[in-house]
Amino acid sequence: MNQRRYFNEVAPRWDSLLDEESLAKLGQIVNSLVSKPNDTILDMGSGTGALLSLLQDATGKGSRIIPLDISENMLQIARGKDFEGDINFIQADTCAIPLFDETCDLVMCYSVFPHFGDKPRALVELKRVLRPNGRLVICHTKSREEINEIHRHIGGTVAHDVLPDETEMRALLADAGLDRIEVSDEPDRYLAIARKSDGALMPDLEIARQILTQDALGFVIVKSEKVLASSREQGVRPFFDVIVNLEEALSRAAVADRVVGKAIALLSIYAGIDAVYAHLASKPAMKSLEEASIRVSAKQVVPHILNREGIDLCPFEKLMYNVSDPDEAFSSIKTFLGE
Repeated sequence: MNQRRYFNEVAPRWDSLLDEESLAKLGQIVNSLVSKPNDTILDMGSGTGALLSLLQDATGKGSRIIPLDISENMLQIARGKDFEGDINFIQADTCAIPLFDETCDLVMCYSVFPHFGDKPRALVELKRVLRPNGRLVICHTKSREEINEIHRHIGGTVAHDVLPDETEMRALLADAGLDRIEVSDEPDRYLAIARKSDGALMPDLEIARQILTQDALGFVIVKSEKVLASSREQGVRPFFDVIVNLEEALSRAAVADRVVGKAIALLSIYAGIDAVYAHLASKPAMKSLEEASIRVSAKQVVPHILNREGIDLCPFEKLMYNVSDPDEAFSSIKTFLGE
């Protein structure tokens, strides 16, 4: 049975599956993420309209909302609820959204992402309809493990419809060209959030990422589509040396690095870097960059960067453990390196 037929069949009982507790959690998620009036919001996989009233409440009914679903029966039930405001129901597949480029400020994917048959292609399409700096939100009111177990238990058409783990999710979003990626998997909710670049830095970051991979470098720094610096050597020392030598020239540059721990993250903030890509990044590094409003994406995220033996934290990760100020980080690293 294909997806469209399956969801057409379950549409009449769909609303009964959303209990009051889940609805309350969904409301909390929406209120924490949506506040701007007059946005255009794509409710991807909208089903019977569980999100619609919550989105309207959060935006004061000033937004244009586009509920889109593959199932005509789901949409028929949603239409019957007589929602007020600027709502335009669309039946379509995720991989062929009938909207112009850069139409939406926000794309909400509530309880639908596991059901995308071609996730990479779907994400590219969702990115296409987002405006520059627009957000994609993938959310559930249960943990990843619980969602996947529910689908396995149901079996049949949705048996293999799963949420990927954090590493794969980040890679999927980054490969689609999205950045500032956040993934949170808690017992009572799952959230993955990413943004579409405003366009100013994506060429530099993409150039840096491609050179990093193709030339097997340790890191590469690109600005205005030109390579400012690169090194085959990995680690903090060569990166620190570049910062000392180039100073203000690094402002608004893009960095692609194989391994980004908190030391590299804080040095990037110190240097005025605007975008960072990492093959491997630590959670403290991601947090530091995100809090500094630096666009960051990573193929894999780990709790901490370990030493070469893999039995303890990397010395620089230890050094930066309680450091959050970029100036303090630069000074501490300079002393540690004996500069």
